[in-house]
Amino acid sequence: MSEKKMTSSRRHHLKSVILQVAQSMLEQEKADIEAAKEAYMAEHCPTPETGGDQAALMVRIKKITKKSNNQFQRQVRILLLPQRLLPFHFI
Repeated sequence: MSEKKMTSSRRHHLKSVILQVAQSMLEQEKADIEAAKEAYMAEHCPTPETGGDQAALMVRIKKITKKSNNQFQRQVRILLLPQRLLPFHFI
């Protein structure tokens, strides 16, 4: 069986068509992911409250900062605990 070899111009044309199709599929997938992300955020995350005065905003910021600082301190304690216990490990 002798198979005809494809010419380089034909092969180049087919590659470019495949790449165009792949690019359009990637763009569609990107748009679908973005739409799904926006739908999830709209469903699960409430809109932030923008009303109120500056003092109320500062109180919220301080509360959030305090929570994140406490969480950070707990994480540091957990990470440093093995180093503190190192001299006391038993043989």
